[in-house]
Amino acid sequence: MSNGLARRRLRPLQVVLACTTIVLFVGLNVLLSWSYLGMTRTSQSFADAAETMATLNNMQRETLVLLDEVQNSHDTASFDHAELRLQLLGRQQKIFAVIARDDGLYTELFAGIRRNADVASAAFVSAGSGPMDDAERESAATALRASGLPMKQLYDRSEIRLWSKVTTVLAARPTAERGMLGLSFMLVALGAVLVISIRRGVRSDFDRAYEAITREAVERQAAEAKLRESERRFRALVHHASDVFTVVDTRGNVTYQSPAVERALGHRADRLIGEPFVGIVDERDRPLVLDLLDRARDAESQTVCSELRLRTASGEASRFEVAISRLQESDGDDHGSLVLNYRDISERLRYQEQLARQAFEDPLTGLANRALFAKDLDDALSRPSTAAVAVLFLDLDRFKVVNDSLGHEAGDELLRQVAVRLSTCVRDRATGGGPRSWEVEAQDTLARLGGDEFTILLSDVVVDDLPGRVAARIVEALRAPFQLGENEVFISASVGIATGRPGETTPDSLMRDADTAMYHAKWNGKARYELFDPAMNQRATERLRLEADLRAVVDDEGLTLAYQPITSLATGKVVSVEALLRWHHAERGDISPADFVPIAEETGLILPIGRWVLGEACRQTAAWRATGLPDLTVNVNLSVRQFDDPGLVDHILRTLEVTGLPPAALCLEITETVLMTDVAQGIEILHELKALGVRTAIDDFGCGYSSLRYLTDFPIDVIKIDRSFIVELVGPASSTAILEAIIVLGTALGTVITAEGIETPFQLETLTRLGCTTGQGFLLARPMAADAILGRLIPGVPTPGRGPGRGHAEVVAQ
Repeated sequence: MSNGLARRRLRPLQVVLACTTIVLFVGLNVLLSWSYLGMTRTSQSFADAAETMATLNNMQRETLVLLDEVQNSHDTASFDHAELRLQLLGRQQKIFAVIARDDGLYTELFAGIRRNADVASAAFVSAGSGPMDDAERESAATALRASGLPMKQLYDRSEIRLWSKVTTVLAARPTAERGMLGLSFMLVALGAVLVISIRRGVRSDFDRAYEAITREAVERQAAEAKLRESERRFRALVHHASDVFTVVDTRGNVTYQSPAVERALGHRADRLIGEPFVGIVDERDRPLVLDLLDRARDAESQTVCSELRLRTASGEASRFEVAISRLQESDGDDHGSLVLNYRDISERLRYQEQLARQAFEDPLTGLANRALFAKDLDDALSRPSTAAVAVLFLDLDRFKVVNDSLGHEAGDELLRQVAVRLSTCVRDRATGGGPRSWEVEAQDTLARLGGDEFTILLSDVVVDDLPGRVAARIVEALRAPFQLGENEVFISASVGIATGRPGETTPDSLMRDADTAMYHAKWNGKARYELFDPAMNQRATERLRLEADLRAVVDDEGLTLAYQPITSLATGKVVSVEALLRWHHAERGDISPADFVPIAEETGLILPIGRWVLGEACRQTAAWRATGLPDLTVNVNLSVRQFDDPGLVDHILRTLEVTGLPPAALCLEITETVLMTDVAQGIEILHELKALGVRTAIDDFGCGYSSLRYLTDFPIDVIKIDRSFIVELVGPASSTAILEAIIVLGTALGTVITAEGIETPFQLETLTRLGCTTGQGFLLARPMAADAILGRLIPGVPTPGRGPGRGHAEVVAQ
C-alpha cells in the first residue's frame, strides 16, 4: 500500500461539525460577555479552557500525523533522523508554552505527553543519524506506537478533572447564572465530545492504515506462494504431458526439451540440449521443417502447423503433428526463440487408414469396393479427355455350386484366389502390371461389387481392342484349377464390356451396358466375353418375354422330348437314344435349347424341367423295351443345378421304381465342367449312382478343364468326345493324335467311347478305324419324335410324319 493511505486527513463531516461548534461557541461567549459582565472572569476561564483543549487536540493530531509519517518511513530507508528529532523538540516546546500559560490544571496531561514524546525521541536519537536499517526502523515504530497508547487514558483523566472544576464554578454562581452556565457547559461538553471524536477518528484512520499495510504484506506473501505453487504445477504438467515441448533459438538449436520426448521418441532430453532440432527430423522432411521455422519467426502471432516425420532413437520414422509459435519471455520480448509443440499421430493415421479401408476396400479380397469403383468411374468420366473409358463386368460361372457344396468358407477362399488372378490382368501406372491395392494410383481399378461379381475400370483407353485383350487374359487366367484345401475346383467367368467417352455417357449407363453384355456372355455359353451392342437391350427385352413364356409352358407341360439314336460303329445297330428337350413356341415357332436352357438354369426352372425330362424319358424307354427293344437304353442330360441337388439320387431311384425301367437302362450324361467344379463331391455322387446300377457318361469330354488322371478316379461308364474334335476331321491330312489318345485311354479304362457330331462319311470311317465304340450325328440319325423311333429301329413299323429319317417332332439340328 502506498504512503498516501497513511496520510489521510480528517473526515469532511467531522471538520464541518468542529467548525460549526467553534462558531456557535464563540458567538455564545460574546453574547454572554455582553449580557453578564459579572461572569467575565468565569467566561474567560471557560474560554481559556476551551482554547487549551483545542490547542492540545491540534497538537495531538499533529503528533499523530507525525507518528503516521514515522510509520510510513518504515518502508523508506533514507528517512532523516535529525529532522525528526527537531520536529519532536519543537512539539515539546509548544507544549511547555501551553503549560506555562495554564494554571496547572493539565500539568499531568502535558507531563504524560512530554514523557511519551521523550521516549519516541530517545528511540530515534539512539539510532543515530543517517538512514536506518530494518531493525532500527522497527524499534522506532514500536516506540512511537507505545507512546501513543496512554493518550486515551490521559485524555479521559483530563476530561474528569475538567468536569470537576466546572461543577465547582457552577456551585458558586447564583441560580440565574446557572442556566446560562449550563448552556455554556453543554456547548463546551459538545465541543469536547467532538474533539474526542475527531481524535478517535484520527486514531482510527491510523489503525486502519496500519492494518492495510499489514494486510498488503500478507496478501503479497500469499500471492508469491500461489505463484510458486502454480509454477510447480506447471512444471509437473509439462513433465507428465503426453505432448512434447521443445524451445529452439534463432539458430534452430534446442534450448529446452521436455522429458516427454523420451516417451515419444526414445531420446534423452538432456542430450538434445544444444543440438539442432533438425537432427531428429527425417531427411525427407528437413527442408520442410526449416521452412516452417522461418515462417514461424516471420509470423507475429500466428501458429504454424504441419505434419513431420521424426526419427526415434532406434532410427524408425514416426508421424507427428507439430505446432510452432514464437516464445514470449517475461520482459515481453521473444528474443527470436520458438516453441514447438508436437504429438505422435501415428496411431491416429493408422485409424484413419483403417476407416478409409473400411469405406473403400472390400474386406474379403482387399480390392476396391463398390463405393471406390463408383468414385473412380465418375472421376474418369469427368476428366476432359478424348480417350475412351471401358468397364468390364465379371460374374463367376457356377460359383453358387462351390459355395453350396463346399461351404461359405471355401467360397470366400475361392473369391480371394480369383481376386489375386484378376489383379495380374490389370495395368498399374507404377509397375506396369501386378496386384493393385486400393490406395495405389493406377490406370485400372479392380473392384469386387459383392457376391461373385467383379468389375474392372480401364481409363485412358486409346487402343480399341484393349478391353477385349484384357477380357481374354481374364478368361484364360481362370482356366487353371483352384486349390481349396483338399479339393481342386474349376471355375470360369462371363465378362461383359462397355465403352464410352467423357461427356458422352454416364457411370450408370456404362455399368448397365456392361452388365447387359455380361449376361449375353452367359447366354452364349459362359467362360467368354461379349462387347456391348445396343441391340443387346432389345435382346434382353426379348429374353424377359422368353422367361415369362418359359414359366408358363413349364406350368402347362408344353415342352416335348426328341430322341437321337446312338449307333454302334462296328455293327451299325442303334444301342441307345439321347433324350433332347424341345420347345415349340405358339408364336415364335421352334426355340433352340441354347436360347431357353440357360434361362432355365439361371431362374431355377431347370429343376422342375429336369425332373419332368427324367420321368418322361424313363417312361418312354420302358415302353419301347416292352414293345420289342429289350436292350434299348436312354441317355439323359443333367444340368449343374440338378447335379448339386441333394435329393438327386433319391429322385432317380423313385423315378426308376415308378416307370419300371431297370437302372442299367439309364445313362446320365454330366458335362466335364460340372464334374470338375467340385471333384470330391462329383466322385461321391458318381459312386452313389454306381451303387444304384445307373450308368454315367462324361459329356463334351476334351473341351473342359479336367485332367486325364481324374478319369481313373471317376467311376465313369461312357466317354463322349466333344464335337469340336470331330469337326476337325475334314480330310486325310487332319491330325487324329488327340482323338486316338482319348480312344486308347478310354478303352484301357474299360469305358465306352462315343463320338458326337458325326456328319461326314470321312469322319465315320476315321472314327471306326481308330476303334471308337459308338457315335451319333446327323449322318447316322437326326433327333426325332418318340413315335418315329420304332419305325427307325424295328423293320416294318411305319414312321409317321414327313418321311423316313425325320419325325414330325424333330425341330432343330442338334
